[in-house]
Amino acid sequence: MRGCVLRAQWFDEKAREFLARHPDALCLNLGAGLDGRAQRLGLSGDHVDWLDVDLPDVIALRNQLLPSSGHITNLEADIAAPRWLSQLSWPQGRPVIVLIEGVLMYLQPDIPKLIIAYLADRARERQSVLAIAFDYISPLLAANTTRHRAVSKTQAKFAWSCRDPRDLIAPEQHFQITEHIEKMTSIGFVPGVLARLYRLLTGRRFYAFVLLMRREEFEMAPAMP
Repeated sequence: MRGCVLRAQWFDEKAREFLARHPDALCLNLGAGLDGRAQRLGLSGDHVDWLDVDLPDVIALRNQLLPSSGHITNLEADIAAPRWLSQLSWPQGRPVIVLIEGVLMYLQPDIPKLIIAYLADRARERQSVLAIAFDYISPLLAANTTRHRAVSKTQAKFAWSCRDPRDLIAPEQHFQITEHIEKMTSIGFVPGVLARLYRLLTGRRFYAFVLLMRREEFEMAPAMP
């Protein structure tokens, strides 16, 4: 639970910062589930458009509990098949932030890189500022789905893991990693020890949050290792 709260706070912060700089932005919340971030942030005004995107069954439930309202819209789409982005209304030059919270690790291994590439292509076509915030798990964590307290109680399984987020991006996409934060150390003593040992032995992060920004944006923030 603490991990989920810390994760939600970080994604809230990234959305809030981006929208403060770009009050006319489009926000895509992919795999939204029952996330109420748009309502939690208290979006107001007529300039921001927020899309909570998920599969039809989930959107049907959202429509009962968190119905579309004003500039906050529930949208049916399979994020694992990113061609739906071709049908998305994305005006030329409009800044876009994409939030992918607690989702990518459940997708097939080739899908996260495909999603990022597709978004980069659309941003290049539209000459738009683009930020992508996501979290990832290490191969060790992915291999231990059955030991995860919450996930082990469901039929879900971790399918994708990441050693280095730089493996997800290509030079021509003009992304830079402006934040790369290990969060296991903040969840508790035992997870913190595990994360530090993993970093010491592998030089990599056990569970981390990443913010990618296209060239137009990363000049505003220093790159993180």
